[in-house]
Amino acid sequence: MSTRPQVSHEHAIGLLEGWLAWARRCRLQPFVKLAKRITEQRARVEAAVAHKLSNARVEQANTQIRLIMRRGFGFRSPDAVIALAMLSLGGLCPPLPGRFT
Repeated sequence: MSTRPQVSHEHAIGLLEGWLAWARRCRLQPFVKLAKRITEQRARVEAAVAHKLSNARVEQANTQIRLIMRRGFGFRSPDAVIALAMLSLGGLCPPLPGRFT
């Protein structure tokens, strides 16, 4: 398992600035458009880099809930899907019948 190299906030902002400069000069319209969008959201991007914030955990939970809902398709009530989500994601481990400890 490889780990990603860590860079300082200042170095990361410098790398972002370099990429934005390249993307603005690029002739590929999707890169130009992305550079413009990042420039518009620059303060938010810099705050996320500075504070090491990410929505990865929320997106992971959303993906898992979507999969649970797909598995629960056809259940008669939403309570069954909610219970499945709570069991899968809530950290609960209820004692099961017939289980010896």
